[in-house]
Amino acid sequence: MESVGSKHVVKLGIVVKNVEEAANSYAKILGVEVPDISIPGPETAPDPTGKSYVQYKGSDRKPRCKFAKIYTEPVYLELIEPLPDVPNPYTDFVDKHGYGVYFISFYIDGFGEHIQFMEDLGFPLTFKHDKGHERYAYFDTFEKLGLVLEYKEVGEID
Repeated sequence: MESVGSKHVVKLGIVVKNVEEAANSYAKILGVEVPDISIPGPETAPDPTGKSYVQYKGSDRKPRCKFAKIYTEPVYLELIEPLPDVPNPYTDFVDKHGYGVYFISFYIDGFGEHIQFMEDLGFPLTFKHDKGHERYAYFDTFEKLGLVLEYKEVGEID
């Protein structure tokens, strides 16, 4: 693999202090409806089938955050308010850099190949989440790129 398999940016992840306030402000500025706010439920046990998982820095940890999606063209905005009860990439970002743009996300095909490609380039995997119907991964690119890269693959796991 010589480069990322897609140049299609799908979303910007923005870590905010208060997702309700941020969603209302973006909606007013953009002239769109205020989006629904997703609020996490209680922690759940790992998927016994092994098809879905969350890993942060090599450990099984489900980051808890409230989020909202603002659909713009061609890229949507994902507003993320981290909840501090479990170590996660969003609270770590706030601790180091404050609130702001955390990642840009690319749709890709070949999840494992892209993880290996990034690690071969010296950008270690820090977070990966597989929901069974989509999977995404974050890479430690902040020092060189000024933000984190996320690769997202959509589709059932074989």
